[in-house]
Amino acid sequence: MRWSKQMNRMSGTSVVPAGKPNCPKILTRHGYGASPICDLFQTGRTFLLIGQKSGMVYGIDPDKRGEILWETQIGKGGALGGVMWGMAADSTNVYVPLFRHHAGASGGLFA
Repeated sequence: MRWSKQMNRMSGTSVVPAGKPNCPKILTRHGYGASPICDLFQTGRTFLLIGQKSGMVYGIDPDKRGEILWETQIGKGGALGGVMWGMAADSTNVYVPLFRHHAGASGGLFA
């Protein structure tokens, strides 16, 4: 491993109900439900795009130990919602689906 980065104090990877293996005692909205994307700046520099279940999306620099280049909140997330199932990117935008698991809530696709 070359480096690691915890985006916030409560980051996790599992939302399996409490009592199950590999599950935190408190479900948080800071886990990751989508794979990161390795992309290139138009200058040819590599960067990573990651999205959290909190609805936060980050661009980070892997050559600078995960330094945050930008971040944006695309909407409300939750332990059973937020950025999930994958993102896409082109040379200009990252396309991020936002899922909402609450009655009356809506999600969407954001660029």
